[in-house]
Amino acid sequence: MGMQVVATSARALAVAELCRHLLARYRGIWGLAWRVTLGSAASVLIYCCIAAKYQWKLALISAERGLELAIAVVIVAVFLFVRYYGVEAKPADRSLALGFCLYSCFSVLNNTILERFLDKYVTLWNFLGMLAFLASLLLWAWALRQPQAEVSREETLLPEGFYQTIGPQINIRLRLLNEQLSQFWKTEAPRN
Repeated sequence: MGMQVVATSARALAVAELCRHLLARYRGIWGLAWRVTLGSAASVLIYCCIAAKYQWKLALISAERGLELAIAVVIVAVFLFVRYYGVEAKPADRSLALGFCLYSCFSVLNNTILERFLDKYVTLWNFLGMLAFLASLLLWAWALRQPQAEVSREETLLPEGFYQTIGPQINIRLRLLNEQLSQFWKTEAPRN
């Protein structure tokens, strides 16, 4: 069971790194995203602890289910951020995230079934868990079948006239984004 905790924790760290890899280039989006995803994950873990109802014989299953559910929630939240803000995600990154999400969702389902019908379905639970893991491995292998290009750290600047042309458009979009976030958080935007 100790190795299972290590493996699940390693997957959680891999998901955190994948989220950072997808969104860290955009400081503002990443600043909002990590707070939302961390808050979501913490909320899910707290809920799972409360829902366990102090059944100590199922504590490990409940803890694993909570962590798996938190991983799935974080991946879905990051996909929503990527979609909403139009962040470019490479197919390999999407496949890795999808594999993590698939495995986590299947683990949550299997742990829920195992908790309810502990003795009757252990063999089926192990088989389904193995199938979910193999499907995730296939997704990861497919995503990484070709060497990944190294991300360039150098910034490429466009001609100065280009910035003067699109600057007002960007300012309008940023103002609209600020208004949307202000409405979301129900705060009044500062007046200039």
